[in-house]
Amino acid sequence: MSTIVGTNIEVTNLKYDSDTTSMIISNAGQVTIQGEGSATTNLQQGLVKHWCNLQADGFSINDSFNNASCTDFATCNYAYTYTNALANNDYCPAGFVRDGSSVAFLRGIQGIDGSNFSTTTITLRPVAAGASDILSNFDPAHVCLSITGDLA
Repeated sequence: MSTIVGTNIEVTNLKYDSDTTSMIISNAGQVTIQGEGSATTNLQQGLVKHWCNLQADGFSINDSFNNASCTDFATCNYAYTYTNALANNDYCPAGFVRDGSSVAFLRGIQGIDGSNFSTTTITLRPVAAGASDILSNFDPAHVCLSITGDLA
């Protein structure tokens, strides 16, 4: 096995054995890698662009990526502001709510506040559904959010 050490290595394709291309770096900086079977994946498109684990019941950020700040507007009303803006409003948010309660409620993200859904911020509202299927606002232990899409 050989080792190449250097500051800059310029290549068009990285090849695996049998002359199979496993990664291509375009002159625009796009990285495409070999996926399962014959499928390829654009590396930049497949990465999460923002995520945050918010400790809502004490209001602190446990950990995050590309998250400038969080705002607590009221019970179950949280805004996340991105450090780096997204390219447009067509991104895909996904959320998860974790509560320490032993009460058998279905807990989740009610929705995204359409008035505060932009390239720089998003507002989420966690809710609980009880046995009577009535939605109620609550401050859960954790409100987690991740965003996939394009950065500006």
